Amino acid sequence: MSEAASIARPYARALFEVAQEGNIIDSWSQALGSMAAVAANGEVLALLNNPQVGDEGLYPLFVEAAGEGCGAEVKNLVQLMVVNRRLRAMPEVAEQFEQLRSEAESTIEAQLITAKPVNDEQQAELAEALSKKMGREVTLRTEVNEELIGGAIIRAGDWVIDGSVKAQLESLATAISG
Repeated sequence: MSEAASIARPYARALFEVAQEGNIIDSWSQALGSMAAVAANGEVLALLNNPQVGDEGLYPLFVEAAGEGCGAEVKNLVQLMVVNRRLRAMPEVAEQFEQLRSEAESTIEAQLITAKPVNDEQQAELAEALSKKMGREVTLRTEVNEELIGGAIIRAGDWVIDGSVKAQLESLATAISG
């Protein structure tokens, strides 16, 4: 587990508990997503990684990005992360918050990467099969990557199936050269 994940875990859990208690999961999800986007911005990231720049100077940027949704609680979170110099962990906090949300709601987002576009009927069939397999409601997000040559890659949480022709060729090349 990465250091960022370890740092983010207590923040995400505490925030999720607060969001559940206040029935404001959507607001927190949106606020965290916006702040994560700010933290992932190249210019902001450079400032966060510069030891000569204090996180406190970035406080207004993060609070503004969060919007009005969570009010004083967002300001408290940002202030706590400023004091602890943890703003750079915001994308991981947001990601872990969404994982907790998915678990609580028994949903999961799956990514389908194919060499060619997949029609709506095929997507629906795959989403249904994944839902049965995982015991959760599956939201399918699709992407086309022609480098796969053929086949598909499915990612859902920690679960990955790589059935692409590219992976099979790489495996064959490794077997031949080994």
